[in-house]
Amino acid sequence: MARSKTRKQMLQGKPSLQTQPKPIEQEKAAVATARQSDGRRSRPARIAILPSDNGLPSIAPAHGDIGAWLDQLKEMFGSGSSEFALEQLQMLTKFTNGGWSTEREEAAVNAMLATVAGAQPQNEMEGVLAVQIAASHQLAMTLLARVGHAEHIPVLESNGNMALKLLKISREHAEALAKLQRGGNQTVRVEHVHVHSGGQAIVGNVTQPGGRGPDTNSDDQPHAPGAENGKT
Repeated sequence: MARSKTRKQMLQGKPSLQTQPKPIEQEKAAVATARQSDGRRSRPARIAILPSDNGLPSIAPAHGDIGAWLDQLKEMFGSGSSEFALEQLQMLTKFTNGGWSTEREEAAVNAMLATVAGAQPQNEMEGVLAVQIAASHQLAMTLLARVGHAEHIPVLESNGNMALKLLKISREHAEALAKLQRGGNQTVRVEHVHVHSGGQAIVGNVTQPGGRGPDTNSDDQPHAPGAENGKT
């Protein structure tokens, strides 16, 4: 009689589709919602990594319309310059691990391109920040993966500390990008206003340069009843 498979062997094997449970109604509804949302999202430009005559991998568009791909790439980096867009793409390819497979390299670069697209840069300065966010996040995640497999404390600490620094840099770049896209202004919307007798109020949007809110020390601010008499 053939020996039965061990639990480890069973876990390593591919599960049979016939043995998998069917999705419940809530899962079907969630899938339908996700597909509708996915259909409304724009698709970022993608690349393919192909072998070349000299044996080194080369970057190519993911589809055959190079002109359309380049237009999409420029839009994604927030620039009208083909040179700028291609240079930023070239930089992103340098942040992947050269020891990975071609498929893994493609996935890493396309993931960073999706990050850039999600930042929605509107000019070259914002495009540079978006690239820095994508690159620092990629490097931080690579280092954190090494932390998970580290067998010695010095290796764990060095990779972990550098990962934390990169995550901080990525967050600072994201904050700088958000500030640029806001234009340095902050809008405060007043939804409900209650004015007591004799008071004055401004209803609408109050915007001040530099992100400052309304001046709470103004002499024109209404006072609560009884404030003049020291009552609360």
